[in-house]
Amino acid sequence: MKYQCASISEDVIFAFQFTVTERELDDHIFMICNNDYVFGNAKVIRRSDQKIKCTEEYNGELKTVIRPKEVVVKAINVDEWKLMEYTSKDPKESCILQHAIDILEQSW
Repeated sequence: MKYQCASISEDVIFAFQFTVTERELDDHIFMICNNDYVFGNAKVIRRSDQKIKCTEEYNGELKTVIRPKEVVVKAINVDEWKLMEYTSKDPKESCILQHAIDILEQSW
């Protein structure tokens, strides 16, 4: 995933974009290309009261969504295979985290 992030201009890479031995991966895994974490089974556990507008795209559909400005995500750090809590570093990352989780949970 890290190699793929370095070669494209996407904000996030999902496991379902890859195949292993001709099998599409359907694991609840994604990587934000601006940091070194690969998140597994991520869930938002805290949301700030402050809101922001996020412009999001998936499968050719573009939306503007109101979301919390900061979130804390509980997930498995796939590289270390350990449970972690991760706080978004800035509003853009907060949008990306929430959007990625919504896509994997099929709620976007």
